Amino acid sequence: MIKPTVFQLIIGKNIPEKYLVLMEKWKNYCKYYNYNYKLYTKKNIKGSNKRIESDKFRINILSKYPYHAWADWDTYPSKYFQLNEDHLFNGDYFLYNGNNLKIIKDIKNEMKKYKGQCGSIYYAMCNLKIKIMTPNIYIKHLNMRYK
Repeated sequence: MIKPTVFQLIIGKNIPEKYLVLMEKWKNYCKYYNYNYKLYTKKNIKGSNKRIESDKFRINILSKYPYHAWADWDTYPSKYFQLNEDHLFNGDYFLYNGNNLKIIKDIKNEMKKYKGQCGSIYYAMCNLKIKIMTPNIYIKHLNMRYK
């Protein structure tokens, strides 16, 4: 099996301080299992919605590279768990493709119905009846985006 990569994305110039501690928890998780950690940066596109841009970016990465996991900024691993061959989804804030690029490509295709809407990944997953892990078993989602 290829060594998994957990990735996160910054859109804009600065990382809000409240996320730095959570990002560090993902880095520690990766160190513990000897996984790769990657932080992508992207300029904010004037007039665009960061959430929609983030959805597009993460689904594009996940559709191209197996054994990649997206971890949203306002999450952290509440229990350490190993990533394996199987995909694992916790809402739309933690997405791991394992060796299954097809399921990600199906989500990406289904997202076209929700072009320009926040939450298009989640809506696509629901339409495709994709099993989503019971929230907060392994990953704590603080939902800090809207506070």
